[in-house]
Parts: sequence; structure tokens; C-alpha cells
Amino acid sequence: MLFQVSALIIREFARLGMTGAVQEQATAQHVSAVLGFVALGIFMWPLMRGHWMNVRNLFHQPRSWPQLIMYSVAIGLLFRLANWTKMIASIAFGFQHQADSIMAAEPMFWWACPPATSLVLGIFVMAGLTPLVEELIHRGLILCSLFTRHRVAAVLVSAISFSVLHSFNDILLAFAFGIVAAIQMINYRTLWASLFAHMTFNLMITFDWDCLHGIWIPESASPTLGVIAAGLTIVFLAGALALAQKTNAGAP
Repeated sequence: MLFQVSALIIREFARLGMTGAVQEQATAQHVSAVLGFVALGIFMWPLMRGHWMNVRNLFHQPRSWPQLIMYSVAIGLLFRLANWTKMIASIAFGFQHQADSIMAAEPMFWWACPPATSLVLGIFVMAGLTPLVEELIHRGLILCSLFTRHRVAAVLVSAISFSVLHSFNDILLAFAFGIVAAIQMINYRTLWASLFAHMTFNLMITFDWDCLHGIWIPESASPTLGVIAAGLTIVFLAGALALAQKTNAGAP
């Protein structure tokens, strides 16, 4: 985790340094993320070079690739839906708003993607490198190293270490994902399961951040809508948890 924090600091300095030089801010963010992962790889190399066989063992072949992919993709989509309903509930209850906004606005959304190069780079970083590195560290290294000592503690520690690296608004959802991803790893006995779920979730994030734009400033709080959205959030998370406990796609 210390390695990750150090890499995040390097990434942020790189992003700040490139923001003025790179026309697209998103491109600067993605390039700096790659530099952060390179730094993380250098930091972790002494630890990982003698454990390549253990890393390879994390990627057991599942009994059924189609079933594993189907369940994992569904989990990633359910978590993305939960993120949206959580945001709707927060806005409806009046917890989330734009401080500088003085006028109400009806929900309005539009689709506008950045240049193809920036979008492809974003997909590579967010849906490729980020899930791979985070799953190796939190579900591979932390969860597996603690699992033989205390199963519940291993799941909780891996979920907490994963969640604290996210923003404050996302920390609870990240913790829930950490729990579900840990259960996937334990039940499926392969890192492929949580990796596909993580990749799906982050792929949706990429399109949300880079292509989907919108504004919604309610004139007043709407508790009814908030309750419905909060209820849907619980349903989506419960569905993801149920899928994570299916074991018939696990490794033999």
C-alpha cells in the first residue's frame, strides 16, 4: 500500500507538470497514470521478482470461461448502476450539489467523446492497467497473504486497503466492491473473476467521464426519489453479491 501511495504522489506531480503542456487535460491525466504505474512497478520489483510462480498461480483457468465472464461482467455493470443510483439519491436528498450554482436545472445529458487517441488511451489505462494492478495488489497480494491466517480479516483488510485509495465520495462503494471482489477470488479461486468485474466497471467509468456530460440541479430536495434510488442501490449491490457467490465457474 505504501508503494501505491508513493506511485500516486508521482502520478499527481506528473499530471500537474503536463497539464499546461498537453492540450487535452484527460490525456495528461492518463499519461501521468501510466508513469505512476511504471513507478509502482519499479518499487515492487524487488518484492515480486522472487514470486512470479505465486503470481502465475493466481490466474487459474476456470471451469467455464463463458460463465465466469458473464457473471463478472454482470457484477461490474451492477456496481456501475449502483454508482448512478447512489449519485441520484445523493442529489435527490440534497447532499450533493454545485456550490456555485444559483439556478435550478432540469436533468440534461449529452454524449460527446474526446479525440480517439485520448479515448483509447483512457480505456487502456482505466479498463486495462488500473484493474490489473489493483487486483494483483489487493486481491492477489493482500487477500491471499492473509487468508490462511484469518478469512474474515483478510477480506476486510483487502477491501479497506482498496477503498482508502479512492475519493471520499466513492469510498463506501469501493469498499463494497472490495468485499465482492474478495468473495469472487475466494469462491472462483482465480483472479480472472474479480479482474473482469473490475475491468467492466472501469470501462463504464471511462465512458462516463470522457463521453457522457450532464447537469442536474434540483430546485428542492425530493425524498421520494431519493428513497427509490437508495433502494435500487441496495438491490444492485445485493445482486452483485449474489453473483459473486456462484462457484460453478471456479477453477477445477
